[in-house]
Amino acid sequence: MEKIAPSSSLNEIVTDLLKIFNIEEGENKSFVNKVYLLSKVFSSYKCLLIIDGFEVLLQARVPENKIDIEDFFNGITKENYLSCTIITSQVPLKEFAYLIVKLPILYIKLEGLDTNAAIEMLHEKGLKGKECKELIETYRGNPSELEAVANKINHYFGGNIQKFFEFKTTTMGTQFQLMLHLQFGNPGFLSKLQREILIYLAEQISYNQNPIPFSVLVQHLKEKLGEVSISRIMTEIEILEQRSLIETSKELSRREVSYNLQPVVRKYILIDPLGLVYGTSAQTGLNNYMEAG
Repeated sequence: MEKIAPSSSLNEIVTDLLKIFNIEEGENKSFVNKVYLLSKVFSSYKCLLIIDGFEVLLQARVPENKIDIEDFFNGITKENYLSCTIITSQVPLKEFAYLIVKLPILYIKLEGLDTNAAIEMLHEKGLKGKECKELIETYRGNPSELEAVANKINHYFGGNIQKFFEFKTTTMGTQFQLMLHLQFGNPGFLSKLQREILIYLAEQISYNQNPIPFSVLVQHLKEKLGEVSISRIMTEIEILEQRSLIETSKELSRREVSYNLQPVVRKYILIDPLGLVYGTSAQTGLNNYMEAG
């Protein structure tokens, strides 16, 4: 297994991959040609390429990235390969949706563990009882969050979930918290409208504990931001849904859709640990956190 260092451009990644395979770029060093050379390797050998954290490339301020991503997708899917490429991203590839439709690309949204698997995991951590299901629901079956909260319950409450619930608190694991730091702290990850949607939902749900109907959300956004089109609101909500930052609630088929937040996401927004949610110096706060870490 070969690993390459993190990069801010796809061009650099492809260049490093060619070096791993000892492929000479030749005189034509264009990105399209590099992808072509890489595709020849993929068609000749069984390779598994994993690009983790693809959202960094989407948000990096490199003008060529958008064009390069399109060329990359086209280049690595032209032929029948023995190889496979896996890309993980916190940000949906919405700008390249048309490419995904016409190319042999499978899009999978990762969900939490099912109840049985999550219960088995908690049992392995020494947690028992009917409260396990409530714990799984609260943390939406997220394995890293369940592991983090299980460790805290064992450490502070001797494995007693009921005692933990008596304190009416929600914990956040390091991995999930870092993901939210990146979402709120990097320019371009969340638009002003998306932030307003998340903040309003967090504050209102914390107050009345009920999902917020779409019409109520729209009314608030118009009062707060002035004229904003319904189609734009729908688009921004869909992006937040794809990122698993908001949840859709629709109990009856003829009832308008309502929106909810995971308890962990709601708590993060309300406490705003680094000043990334409400503050105006979000990037400064994120940079300070990363340097301290």
